[in-house]
Amino acid sequence: MVNTDAVISRSAQDGIYDIQLSALLDDPFMTLNNANIFDIAIVDCLADSFVPQTIGPISYIVRTTALTETFPEYENQKSIDYGDGTNIELCGERTYALSDGAGGSVAHFITIDVSAGHGNDKVLSVQTNDDNMVGTHTVTLTVSLTDYGAVTYDETFDVVIDTCLISYTEATPLSAFTYNVG
Repeated sequence: MVNTDAVISRSAQDGIYDIQLSALLDDPFMTLNNANIFDIAIVDCLADSFVPQTIGPISYIVRTTALTETFPEYENQKSIDYGDGTNIELCGERTYALSDGAGGSVAHFITIDVSAGHGNDKVLSVQTNDDNMVGTHTVTLTVSLTDYGAVTYDETFDVVIDTCLISYTEATPLSAFTYNVG
């Protein structure tokens, strides 16, 4: 006979719970009684939120090499409160998207790289050779939980694209010289 008992309430609050699993094996030749305790994190990912970060403003000079800005993976509050210390492991992967400040598509001058090649860092790149892009552009970075699309956070920042700046030093005026010949 095997007897197992584990109780988890369907209305449990977010938290880390100690679950005890007990097994009793009783037959004519031996009796085995074993108990193990496990820590289980129970969280409601639909009630999660992201920890805000500050990105930008980003300043870029048109027709120069790409400018990159790195930022860490957005942490979610449930992972901070109940996770293993990485602050990103609970509630799954994140999805990142860029749009203009009005929620439309972003011009070709800015991209985001979320590949694993950067560890937990994400990289924004700004680059354009189009003089028509000169000016201030409001960009929104939207981060969401991939499996819980209703959990999102918007970070809005400015990208300032300027023309090529030429600096110079004003020349010192020459004095009048008098030469005597002769």
